Amino acid sequence: MNYGIILLGGDSLRTSTSLPKQYIVIGDKEVFLYPFELFLKNPNINKILLVVSREYVDFVEIKISQYKTDKEISVIEGGTTRQDSSFLALRFIKNNEQDLNNINIIIHDAARPLLTTKVLNNVINALTNNEAVTTYFPISDSLLSSQDQEYVDDYPSRKTIYAIQTPQAFRFNLIYEAHEEALNKKYENITDDSMLVKKLNKPVKMVLGDSFNFKITTYDDLMMLRKIIEG
Repeated sequence: MNYGIILLGGDSLRTSTSLPKQYIVIGDKEVFLYPFELFLKNPNINKILLVVSREYVDFVEIKISQYKTDKEISVIEGGTTRQDSSFLALRFIKNNEQDLNNINIIIHDAARPLLTTKVLNNVINALTNNEAVTTYFPISDSLLSSQDQEYVDDYPSRKTIYAIQTPQAFRFNLIYEAHEEALNKKYENITDDSMLVKKLNKPVKMVLGDSFNFKITTYDDLMMLRKIIEG
């Protein structure tokens, strides 16, 4: 069984908007509804779990109640960090499912609303022969590193550096073990689930993403998304 998890955490600090980015209406609906609808119509996703900050739980429940579907959809309160929210989602599944050995987890950020069915299916299909999968995309800009943000320290090669995207997909038992290890070793503010798997020295399969699958982080990102959707 494939469990689709959509993380709706995050704030509006870098977008400088009154609402968190995932709740801003672009086109005819809130940003988070774009990936939600994609998960909802995909036959490879059996159940959906939305992880939401406390003040928006009721709002999200009202919004998704408007969709008629046979799929089981749950909304839970998230944590203070992305890492916390991911683990709360995993604990919810552990407490509500019996056959954990046959559960796959697909985790996606609501702030990436332009995910395509092709990328989603490619990630899910990659779990056939792998236990952990991440979406990636090549970096086209030249890179530099700097400790003080004043002067250049080095120029890393972009040939082996890639941008991480979501969705990421995992066998349930592996990603749960990775999060438990993170708690035991006090890894904090890990912003990527596949990173925790690598800390267990487990392989992570890479699946090519899409240039449109960018994450809304700044106000300019919002404007780009609006232009793409609204024209």
